[in-house]
Amino acid sequence: MEQGISPNTSYNQRREKQGKSKLVAVLLAVFLSCFGWLYTYKRNGWKFWLGSILSTLPILVSAISMEFYVSSAQETASQVLVFAAYAFPISVWAWAVIDNLFRGSVWYSSY
Repeated sequence: MEQGISPNTSYNQRREKQGKSKLVAVLLAVFLSCFGWLYTYKRNGWKFWLGSILSTLPILVSAISMEFYVSSAQETASQVLVFAAYAFPISVWAWAVIDNLFRGSVWYSSY
C-alpha cells in the first residue's frame, strides 16, 4: 500500500495525487488536435480556445465566401481561402502535438 493513502481513500482521490500522463496527452493531441488540451484544461484552456477559433474560422469564412468567388476573375481569392481553410487546422494540429510532445513528464506528473 502506498504511503500516506489510507484504504478508505477513494479511487478519484488517489488518481488526483498521481497527476496526468504525458503519453495520454500526446495521443489526444495526435488524434484530436486542439481537443487534446482539454486533458490539461486548467493550464491550457486558452490554447484550446485559440486553437478552436483558428481551426474553424477559416473553414467557415471560406464556406461562406466561396459563393461570392465563383467568377474566374476572382479565382485567386478563392484559392487563398481554400488554402487557409486547410493550412490553419493543420498548423493548429502540429502546434498541439509539438506542445505536448516537448513538455516534460514532470509537468504532467505535477499537474
